[in-house]
Amino acid sequence: MGTNLGSSLNVFDTTLPHAYMQRWSFSVQRTLPKAVLLETSYVGNRATRTTVSQQLDALPAEYLSTSPLRDQNTINFVTAQVSNPFHPLLPATGLAGANVARSQLLLHYPQFTSLTMDEPIGFTW
Repeated sequence: MGTNLGSSLNVFDTTLPHAYMQRWSFSVQRTLPKAVLLETSYVGNRATRTTVSQQLDALPAEYLSTSPLRDQNTINFVTAQVSNPFHPLLPATGLAGANVARSQLLLHYPQFTSLTMDEPIGFTW
């Protein structure tokens, strides 16, 4: 039950659909007078369902500033060092210290330093 506590975790979904590529080309050639050959071509490529890494435990919006200017009070609040409730339960991990940034404890899964999952939502042209 305590696997990877105190470290980053990347969730891997084995049911992800496979990405696929589509490629196409179109070309026209014409012979002009005086043995001149003119060719114009178009080549295209598109990838669909490529994986994009999504952060699952981002800081909740209510702790972020809505000010259009630098909000030092909010920055100070979320970065302040507070007592670490995981100390000394997670030795030799990123959460082993006696103190931790408040932002870490405000995450949905504070027992992990990061939690990501690959989603098939990417594409390229």
